[in-house]
Amino acid sequence: VSPGSTPAQIRRAYRKRALKEHPDVNKAPDASAQWQRLSEAYDTLSDPEKLSRWEATRQRQSQDATGRQRRSSRSSDSRAPGRASRAQEPTSSRREDVNWRDPGVAAR
Repeated sequence: VSPGSTPAQIRRAYRKRALKEHPDVNKAPDASAQWQRLSEAYDTLSDPEKLSRWEATRQRQSQDATGRQRRSSRSSDSRAPGRASRAQEPTSSRREDVNWRDPGVAAR
């Protein structure tokens, strides 16, 4: 279900999924674990107090993940002041380079 779903929508989604996930119907080896997860999710989503705690936790985790992404992108872009990247540092001046030709001088 999506965030902000009504109790009726949660109940309807749970019942629909329960028909597929119940261990008597689902013959997968991990059917009981799937059923337990579904039951725990329904217990959390159907209780308003648990639901508000879950949403707060989910929002905090989302903000933490966004903060980590911002910090990692900033650290990769930042360099120590006064230092240029290797691509910007010239290895030799143009006049020292024997293969360099001044475009203002006509070819001989």
